[in-house]
Amino acid sequence: MIKNINKSVFTLLLFMSGMASAQGFGFGFPGMVDPDHVPKDPFVKETLAVEACTLSAQGKQWQLNEPVGSHERAFELLEMTPTGRELLSRFRSLNHQHPHEFIHLNYNVRRSYGFLPKAGAVYMYDGEKRKIFFDPTDDLGLVAIMLSHELMHAIDPEVPEAFHEETAAYGKVSAEEYSELRKRNSFRIERRGFDMQDRVLPELLQLSSCYGSFIENHRRLNGLKLFNPTPDSYIREAYGIN
Repeated sequence: MIKNINKSVFTLLLFMSGMASAQGFGFGFPGMVDPDHVPKDPFVKETLAVEACTLSAQGKQWQLNEPVGSHERAFELLEMTPTGRELLSRFRSLNHQHPHEFIHLNYNVRRSYGFLPKAGAVYMYDGEKRKIFFDPTDDLGLVAIMLSHELMHAIDPEVPEAFHEETAAYGKVSAEEYSELRKRNSFRIERRGFDMQDRVLPELLQLSSCYGSFIENHRRLNGLKLFNPTPDSYIREAYGIN
């Protein structure tokens, strides 16, 4: 989502969950709140553990249900897929020219930036610096999917173009015109992010027979929002693009 924290910061959030957040979802109770699991602090993130899922290939092993720890670990998993390898090649080439900072999406960072737990990963561009936020305590099998989305934002030339377009328009057009500009940019950029995610996901699922059940368990227990393919209607609803 394109969200101006102020007029000079361009932020794209990937909403992966509706659990125990301002959306009014509890653990495994869509549309309801489970009073036993609602955090007192809205920035506290709570998830339930899912069954183990192990992936072995090329002499390496990944435990999909364990904390990812570092973005490089997720990159290793992405590189097991054709689309992931292509995506990472493009990102690394860009990263030599425009370095990206990977920031752990912990409690203090969430409070500082206002990112609620439903934001699973975030891409931020302020005209100069490029940042990708992710939670190192999230499961490896989920972070690999999330980062495919954020890496698409990183290599998408329309992100800086839209930033400069919106910065130039700020205060010079009506509030309604500016809102429509942001919505148009937001939808196009998020559509491309989800298109990349939709390409990577089936390739990841083919790596292990338990990957699909791993995702289903997160849907059931933690309210994971993950589709394939991702419909336009979900993007518009999740990001408030009407």
